[in-house]
Amino acid sequence: MTQDLTTSKIHEERQKALMETRSRLLTMPPEKALDQILTYPQPAALVHAFPEEDLYFLIHEIGPQDALPLIALASGKQLEYLLDQEIWQRDRLHIDTIGEWLERFLQSDPSPDRMIHWLTTEKLDLIEFFCCNPSKSRSWSTTRTPPFSARVSLPTTMFFISALSIAPPPTPPSNPRNSITTW
Repeated sequence: MTQDLTTSKIHEERQKALMETRSRLLTMPPEKALDQILTYPQPAALVHAFPEEDLYFLIHEIGPQDALPLIALASGKQLEYLLDQEIWQRDRLHIDTIGEWLERFLQSDPSPDRMIHWLTTEKLDLIEFFCCNPSKSRSWSTTRTPPFSARVSLPTTMFFISALSIAPPPTPPSNPRNSITTW
């Protein structure tokens, strides 16, 4: 009984310290807040202490590319919120934004296993939509060799997801009456 009270008290003190640190960080310039989070003794616990909305705004104040270390530390619930805020425009999915954010998520973690696992278990429907949507060719351009690849198996289909540079589709002929071309 006494140990339960002690454990509960320690937990409350840690929660209070995280809340105070989080409140202090939100008043700092974004770059300084990022540095403070990354040097905190338990950065993942601190990031998890942020409400989804606060983390979303902090990531945008820092800049999504510069905030990749924060994205890597985010909880599944925080990632879900961030992705939902970015890829939906009113009641429609924005296909270009999906690719940008999927790539960002995978770039955020030095070992993308965690992100690949999260995406393929929690967001497989989104990956399937993104890969199978015929409205646009899938091209995640990178200037370096892709740091990841993932094998996703669906009941009747298998996809290999990897960052590739794909040439744009051919342009239609200028005078379609004089030329028969299939593209």
